[in-house]
Amino acid sequence: MAFMAGMEALPIRRLLSPPEAARILGVSASTIHDLVRHGKLAYVHAGRGTVRRHLTFSASEIESYIKRNTERVNYSPPAGTRRTQGGDWSDGSDFMAQYEARRAAAKAKKR
Repeated sequence: MAFMAGMEALPIRRLLSPPEAARILGVSASTIHDLVRHGKLAYVHAGRGTVRRHLTFSASEIESYIKRNTERVNYSPPAGTRRTQGGDWSDGSDFMAQYEARRAAAKAKKR
């Protein structure tokens, strides 16, 4: 009836199977089933199965899952944990010269 009134039909997007959803998320199909089991990922029940359900996923639900689980962590190490803290060679001194000096000091200490 909508076509008779001049209205455009809304496009129905294709539903994704568990392997397709897994490929998009970069996980295995069993991980998809775990996400469904724990209520993290919503699905569309297609078919008449009651014991073994045929799961399908909308693309918008996959996008929503990605947005809900996206984290941005800004890591800045605390002061004193930088690699160059103990031996900063940015002053142009040679690493091997410092190494040999420490080695000679250790030998002198042993005597």
